[in-house]
This record gives sequence, C-alpha cells and structure tokens, in this order.
Amino acid sequence: MIFNWMSIKFIKENLLVIISQVVLIFLTYILVRYRYRSPKSELILTKQEEEDLIRNNKIDSLTSYKHNDVFDKTIKYLENNEVSYKFVSTDIFNYNSKLDIKRLADKIIDNGIGTCGPRGFYGTSIDHIELEEIISVFHNKEAALVYSNSSAGKISTICCFVKPKHTVFIRDTANEIIKRAVLKSKAVVVYFKNYSDLINQLKIESNFKIIIIEDLSLMTGQYFNKINELCDKKEELGFRMILDVNYFSLKRLYNDKIDIIMGSLPFNGGYAVTTNDNIGYMRINAKAYVFSASLPVFLIEANKQFLSRLYKDSEFDNSKIRKFYKNYKNIISSVNSPIVVLKVSDAYKVQHDLISKEKILIEAFNKNYVRFYLNDDVTEKEIEKILNKYKY
Repeated sequence: MIFNWMSIKFIKENLLVIISQVVLIFLTYILVRYRYRSPKSELILTKQEEEDLIRNNKIDSLTSYKHNDVFDKTIKYLENNEVSYKFVSTDIFNYNSKLDIKRLADKIIDNGIGTCGPRGFYGTSIDHIELEEIISVFHNKEAALVYSNSSAGKISTICCFVKPKHTVFIRDTANEIIKRAVLKSKAVVVYFKNYSDLINQLKIESNFKIIIIEDLSLMTGQYFNKINELCDKKEELGFRMILDVNYFSLKRLYNDKIDIIMGSLPFNGGYAVTTNDNIGYMRINAKAYVFSASLPVFLIEANKQFLSRLYKDSEFDNSKIRKFYKNYKNIISSVNSPIVVLKVSDAYKVQHDLISKEKILIEAFNKNYVRFYLNDDVTEKEIEKILNKYKY
C-alpha cells in the first residue's frame, strides 16, 4: 500500500517530465525510422552489359607526347641490352668498381640484408651511428641523421621545419622532390630565378622565411655560386636556409651559417646534418619510420667506403667537357659540372637516335632537354659524338 501510494505520488509530481521524455523518445524514433534517404545512385548492370562497356571503352593516353612509337623502339633496345649505360651512371668517380666486396659480404653475414625501426630501436647498428658521425665531421656540423632513402629523407626534413604559415623560397628549376615536399608542407611558396631575383623576393614581409637551395641542380646542371654572399645577408633579411647537396658536390666547402644541409648518398640513403638541437627536434617531430635503421647495414658500409675515398680524391676533373662549351651554345649546365644538360628541339627523338645509331643511352626529360653524366670511363671522343649531332 505504501509503495503504491509513493509511486502514484511520484508520477503526479513528475508527470510533465515523464511526458516530455516519452515524446522525445517517440520523435527520435520517427526521425531515425523515416529519415530522408537519397535514392540509390548505383547502376546495376548485367554481366553482358559489363563486358560490352569494357570492350567498347577507349582509355585516353596518360601522356600527350606524340612520339610513342619512338619511346617503344627505345625500350626494345634497352630490353636487348645493346647499349652503353655509362652516360646515365651517377658513379662519376667509378667507386662501384673500387668497393671492398669482402667487407660488404661480411656485413650481410653478420647483419642480414635489412634492419627495421627508427633510431634507438633494435634495428640501429653501430654502423648507422658511425656513418652519422662521419657525415657530421665531413660537413663540420654537430650531428647528422641518416635516412633509408634520399627522397624520403628530403621530404621528411623539409616538412619537419617548413610549416603552413611560413614563406618558403625555392628556385623555379628545383627538382621534383623539393617541389613535392614544399607542396606537402602547405607553406606559402615563392619562386625565384637567380640570386638577384631572390634578394628582391626576400624583402617581402613574412613572419618566418626559409630558403631551400640546390647546390647543384639536377634539372639544369648549374651550380648556385652565391651561397656565401647569401649567408652574409641572413641577419639583414631574416631567413633560415636549407641546402640540398648530392655526392657530386660534396667536396665543395659550405658556409657555417647554413642551418641545415640535406644530401643524397650514392649507395642508397640520404641524410640531414645540422645542430644537436635540430636533430633532436627531427627525431621527435619528423616522419620517424624512414630513419637510419631502415637502411641495410651493407649499404651503410658501402657509403662509408665512398666517403673515406672522397676525402682522399681530388676534385672532379672537368677537362673532358670544358673545351666544348665555346662551340656548343645549347649546353646550359655549368662548365665545372659533372652533369651535362643540353637544350634540344625533341629530347625523346635525340635519345632514340643515340641509342639506335650510336648505342649510347642518355636521359631525356621535359621534352626539350637531355642529360648525361661524366665519369672516368667517358672519353672526349664519345662526348663529341653526342654533341656533334645536336650542335646549334
């Protein structure tokens, strides 16, 4: 009796609340049960209709280039292994033939062919740490970070320090890796053509300015020879600098005022070298899984051998190409560059002609440019054979 009386009393006192809750639950059910649904957009086809569509579909070409037949013929020559690859080899000092193979084999026996995990995990070896020390000493910096891949390393380094609200300055002929990294960072991008244009662009107002420069451009074969002058203007114009180098230009001396140097290694891998604080920041904030331990130890050993030889070797000998610059106006690369870039009317036709007639392979890109690399095996006669065909 007491329980029933209390229940009735509770219901009378809270009747409005109970009714409102019931109405709310009912309305929620109605909305869920009879909510608006868009009509199905899927088109259900029979098996025969699917086959007819596939058979009649004409897929557009991925490239608008007209000389697909030329490209196909070039591929056939490559597949038959009938050409010389020396002009596309980036091993300009012929270090491949000078490697201590036994030491590499010992590393494979001791460590296997691969390791896993970022720096500090079980995959890191003494060889990784030693290579980082060699690189930091080479560049006269406090610390280095070795990556498993040069492209991944450059993208990781740039995206670690370049933020969306920053203004980043890159050359209009920068390589695709730098352009992709800058695009990924979502920073404000300013392109410059040369040193004087860069100085003018740097006068714009920005909270944080970063310059990314290639010491030796892969697209043009040209050196940027105003690095020291640019470093002298850091305080005046208020910017930070990231320098991209490759193993063609490692013997060049660099200014201590450069904030970060990132580079490529010949036997796979890349690196960033800077202050201890910056390296510590990268280990926390950069994309961690492309760090040093992902690069197999035997390739670490090959890169260590390369750097030890590079200490002893002299500068690149450009005497083979120097004499040609006066007579060949279509050479756009620097006279002291091991990368020779020519401007031609049809790059892919040039490439095919050299393969089919001279059995020489060179690189073709951007429709109007061809590129080849100089090394100890290349002779002046072979260089002249290439240049004579496309003399302006």
